[in-house]
Amino acid sequence: MIPQVTGTDRIAKASSNVYRTAGAAEAELLRDHFVETTREMYPDLVEDETVPQNIPGTRCWSGDVAQGRVSVCLMVHGRYMAELSGLRPVGNEDPANDSLRTMSQRLATQYVKFVRSEEMGLGEN
Repeated sequence: MIPQVTGTDRIAKASSNVYRTAGAAEAELLRDHFVETTREMYPDLVEDETVPQNIPGTRCWSGDVAQGRVSVCLMVHGRYMAELSGLRPVGNEDPANDSLRTMSQRLATQYVKFVRSEEMGLGEN
């Protein structure tokens, strides 16, 4: 239902999920839907303003879940919405198995990708 309402026509998945919507208002609507879903799935997460490190249009939630420590971030830039998450499993001692440690770098990289693609006129087709 929400993809039709927001006009979401492209989704890219890698270390983040990026959704292209019909416009900026629709990207914010999609983000708001993800906020509700995240709160339902992880009621113990709290909004964490330290994670996004002042990256515009970004909101994050962090907390402990059964699997370990988790952060979920949603970033809106123009008609795009990105979803990033990180997990540090309980008892983890392997840095390669700790996606939480790279959250700030991945958020910054995603923001740079949005800005550069906008500057280059990419993603408009």
